[in-house]
Amino acid sequence: MRNLLTVIMLLITLEGVGQDSTRVLVSRKGLPILPEQGNWSIGLSTGPFLSYIGNSFNNTVNNTPPSFSAPGGNLVLKYMRSQTSAYRVKVGLILNSLDGKSLVQSVTGNNFPIQVMDTKTYSSTSVFLGFGLERRRGQGRLQGIYGVEASISLNSSKADYTYGNPLSVFNTNTPFTIWDDGSATPLFQTFGSSRTLKSSKGAQFGIGVSGFIGAEYFFAPKISLGGEVGILLRTAPAGSTSSTVEFVNSSNFSITTMNTDLPQGSTKLLLTTVTSGSLNLNIYF
Repeated sequence: MRNLLTVIMLLITLEGVGQDSTRVLVSRKGLPILPEQGNWSIGLSTGPFLSYIGNSFNNTVNNTPPSFSAPGGNLVLKYMRSQTSAYRVKVGLILNSLDGKSLVQSVTGNNFPIQVMDTKTYSSTSVFLGFGLERRRGQGRLQGIYGVEASISLNSSKADYTYGNPLSVFNTNTPFTIWDDGSATPLFQTFGSSRTLKSSKGAQFGIGVSGFIGAEYFFAPKISLGGEVGILLRTAPAGSTSSTVEFVNSSNFSITTMNTDLPQGSTKLLLTTVTSGSLNLNIYF
C-alpha cells in the first residue's frame, strides 16, 4: 500500500509540471482538431473493424459485422486536465458463470447402457482498476504521449460438482467426468474411487505500476488513432485455495468427505513490457 501511495504522489507531482500552451489547430470548417481542456475521451479497439474490412476483400463467407470493444478488455477513459495533460482511468470487470453437463454410463441401471448426468457449475470474478497521468507533446495532428499509471486487480473463482453415479465401497471403478480446470467443459471420463465435490481459489489481489509512451494521430477533429508501449512492474500474491473431496475409505469401508484448505501462496513479482493491444480509436468530446 505504501508503494501505491508513492505512485499516486508521483502522479500528482507530474501533473503540476509544465502546463505548456499550444496553438489551436483547426479544420477547414474551423473545428478544433486537438482535444481541449475539459474534454473527455473514450478508447475503442479497432481490431473488429479492421478484421471486417479485411475479410470483405478476401471473399470470406459469413463475415461477422464488427462490434465495439475496449482496448485490452478494459474501459479506457481520459479527462483533459489541460491541452498537454490528462487523467486516465481504466476499468475492467468480468463476471463469468458457466454450467457444464456430461453423460456417463450408469452403474446401477438394470437396462444396459443407461446413462446418468454429471454436472459442473463454474464461476469467476475479475476486477481491474487503473489510474494514471498522461502528458503529450506536439502541436500538429501527430501527438506524442507518455506518463505513469498505477493499478490494482482482484481475481477469484469457484466450482461445484455433482455426479450421477454414487461412489461405492464395493466398486472402486465408478465412472465419472474429469473437467477443464477453468471452465465447465468436459475433458474425458475416467474410473476411480476419489473425486472433487467443490473447489475454490480465494481472492488474488495485485498491485502494479507502469510507465508508458506512445502516439496519437488526429485524422479528424478530436478523433485519433494511436497505440502505446510500456514497462510494467506488478506484484500478485497467490490467493488461498480450498477443496472438498469424497473417496472410498478402505480402512473402514465407507465413503469419506475431506476438506482441504491451503493458505495464501507465495508473492510473484513481474517486470515486463506491455502494449495497449491493437490500433486504438480515441474519441474526445
